[in-house]
Amino acid sequence: MEYYGIHVALSTPFNADGSAVDHAKLAALVKDQIDNGIHGLIPGGSTGEFAALSVKERKAVTKTVVKTAKGWVPVTVGVGAMTTVEAVELASHAKTAGADAVLLLGPYYEEPSETEFQSYVAAVADAGLPILLYNNPAGTGYSLSPRFVQRLSRIKGVIAIKDTTTDAAHTEEIRELCGRRLQVLSGQDTLQLAAFAGGARAAVWGAPNAVPAACTELFRCVVERRDIAAGRRLWRKLYPVNRFLETEGYVAAVKAGAALRGIDLGPPRLPIKPLGDKPNGRLRKLMTALGEIGA
Repeated sequence: MEYYGIHVALSTPFNADGSAVDHAKLAALVKDQIDNGIHGLIPGGSTGEFAALSVKERKAVTKTVVKTAKGWVPVTVGVGAMTTVEAVELASHAKTAGADAVLLLGPYYEEPSETEFQSYVAAVADAGLPILLYNNPAGTGYSLSPRFVQRLSRIKGVIAIKDTTTDAAHTEEIRELCGRRLQVLSGQDTLQLAAFAGGARAAVWGAPNAVPAACTELFRCVVERRDIAAGRRLWRKLYPVNRFLETEGYVAAVKAGAALRGIDLGPPRLPIKPLGDKPNGRLRKLMTALGEIGA
């Protein structure tokens, strides 16, 4: 499996009080993303508030996304967990449900040693689906070093990594060390233009929940048409949206952006709260300037 294009880190819609996943809204979001040209779907990631979901809810989200995608685009399921047993359980379920791959974040709060982390990855690989590693220092409290990623890339089934860091040199070193053995995807919203211009052929991106047309157009400009100038023009309007998402509370901001497009994803799950009126107004102006919504 090779990643190509924009793979959206799907938001998880909830009902009005946040007590349950709204599967009708989730199916509508999947269809919306496919209609807007998104190349792949990633439920159960950070943007999807996986840490606020029960294992039962995570499995149900996987089923809905896979069923709704109906083979139109690949589905990579987030299976990161605090324990190896839970990650393997989620990965095995993803395979049974018909997913194409899994996104594997390391345990958070308590940092594992490299030996422990390697065993964690190997156990999930045994579940039988390709693995997209997920390096997210802001979420786990630690970063996978390029040399360690090189070792992990030798585990059968590990095919790619989403490197979510503002250190572009870190991402480039992984690419240099791993070569063709491991596909490297940027997961940092505000570095996507640089990643595409540097040769990346895919991205994992939460912003398409809010602004899918602009995200897919950036990919077409820079990667498919190799029109860097057009990509830069678009980026001048798309970058401020991405910067807003990263600084104003990501899951809440993404849901607010989707709502401005008419896609109701409900509130974030508490303790995270929806955006206030003032930041929501700023987001509306940014999305209007981008052309995602009307004035």
